[in-house]
Amino acid sequence: MKKCKHCGERIQGSTHTCFVTNRTYHIDDDSDFLLSMVIGVATDSAITGGIIGGDIIGGIVGDSIDGNLFD
Repeated sequence: MKKCKHCGERIQGSTHTCFVTNRTYHIDDDSDFLLSMVIGVATDSAITGGIIGGDIIGGIVGDSIDGNLFD
């Protein structure tokens, strides 16, 4: 689950209205997948990609790009 960097409130859903900035933000869920995938490729570890990036599926895809999943 994501947290707003301005007010610290946990974000549920695809939009968040921050009471600190008084703005509505649209949350992009694809960024977690891509970040996790890049980390999974760089570290050759699905678990590391999933934990640091926030999306275990992205970490698994990134780790499997080299052909050896969980090696």
